[in-house]
Amino acid sequence: MSEYGTRIILAWDARVLDVMVLEAHNQFLNCKVLIRGSQHYIFVSFVYWANVCNARHALWSGLRKFKVLIGSSPWVVMGDFNTMLFPHDGFGGSSRRNLDMADFFAFVEDVELFDLHYTGVHFTWNQKPNSSGGIMRKLDRAMGNDEFTSVFQDVNVHFHPSGLSDHTPVTVSFRCGIRKKRHGFKFDNFLTEHPGFLQVVKDEWANNIEGSFIFRVTSHLKALKIPLRKLRHSYGNLGQRVAFLKTELDRIQLDVDNDPSNVELGLELGHIRIAYQNACKDENSAAKQRAKIAWLNEGDLNTKFFHKVIKERHHYNSIQSVCTSDGAYVYGDDVPNVFVDHFKDFLGTRYVSSDPTMTNDVFMRKLSLVEAKHMIRPIHNEEIKNAMFNIGNYKADGYSSKFFKEAWDIVGCDVETAIHNFFYRGNLPKSLNHTLLCLIPKSINASKVTDYRPIA
Repeated sequence: MSEYGTRIILAWDARVLDVMVLEAHNQFLNCKVLIRGSQHYIFVSFVYWANVCNARHALWSGLRKFKVLIGSSPWVVMGDFNTMLFPHDGFGGSSRRNLDMADFFAFVEDVELFDLHYTGVHFTWNQKPNSSGGIMRKLDRAMGNDEFTSVFQDVNVHFHPSGLSDHTPVTVSFRCGIRKKRHGFKFDNFLTEHPGFLQVVKDEWANNIEGSFIFRVTSHLKALKIPLRKLRHSYGNLGQRVAFLKTELDRIQLDVDNDPSNVELGLELGHIRIAYQNACKDENSAAKQRAKIAWLNEGDLNTKFFHKVIKERHHYNSIQSVCTSDGAYVYGDDVPNVFVDHFKDFLGTRYVSSDPTMTNDVFMRKLSLVEAKHMIRPIHNEEIKNAMFNIGNYKADGYSSKFFKEAWDIVGCDVETAIHNFFYRGNLPKSLNHTLLCLIPKSINASKVTDYRPIA
């Protein structure tokens, strides 16, 4: 309760949740929510922010203090924020960035929150929806931190139609328990620094394989996955390794400070320092490769930033629900089947134009004879190598270009021969042409199958 009357009503099912109200404010409720039958808990802030900018200063201060109190625990902030965060959150009227939005953005940056991936409607508040001068805004949000999306990776946020209300209801749902992990092969670039990397590649490439040149290369690469995985496992958990070596470095530095004339301690300090530097370098390389932040690949070593980007990217790339053509929502493990059924209906089907003159209408410009002959000229080994070495080290999944660059003296000749063979014979094994279809959302609140476009 507040001087404005009842603003937030909180109810829960005691059979499922234990809820402890930690702080009650006229603009928010800070709660700790324990999930019965599991060890999981989350902190939740339910908000109903004031309409006036100045009245929100107490809110900013209260939630910032709450962030300090809970530290790195899972945290969700949801409710009516009564202001937009971005200019595209408004339709009709003025959507320019103002003081309200600037304060909101500064708060979000300070406490490290971000919008949870959501489906359904985007504009959650409307004014005069039936008139020509209607105004729509996104004032209601569900936001979380990295720790929340790391623990509850299957979180699903859905904004429902508003009905007769001027605000839309929102549901945040998630499950607890063990989730299936994806086990796709991905070459870690830092493995090229391992002293045994080239020998592992050389040993596999020395094995005799019968078949076409392309088949030999792909077979070698497939067989290499096992020894390369073993090489990767020898590093253990990179984060734990860095933390352990940092602790050891601190310990030995204290010992040297107490006994600076001890030669053995000095030698141990040198070894630990080198090991710690290499571990930090490996961890940073892995973070860059997964975050794919091109403008920082050769710059800042802020691994906390990279880890945050990785977690946010994984969250936004996860599709936890989708609306079928019948208007029904499908969740969890049934989502992939909906996409497969949709895309296999038209991908890979043959279409023949019924109008033989269409080609002339579409392709107005044609290659000259000289240009056409230049297109089919023989390629050179130097072209193949340059094409490979011009690919960014962090651009590809599976085997990165970094692998081929570092092992080119071993694998380069076979790769060049395989490519020559393809151009001369025109045969490409189906296995080599397999690809992953990635779904790119057409809007930030993509809900339907048709809201995604596939790329290979």
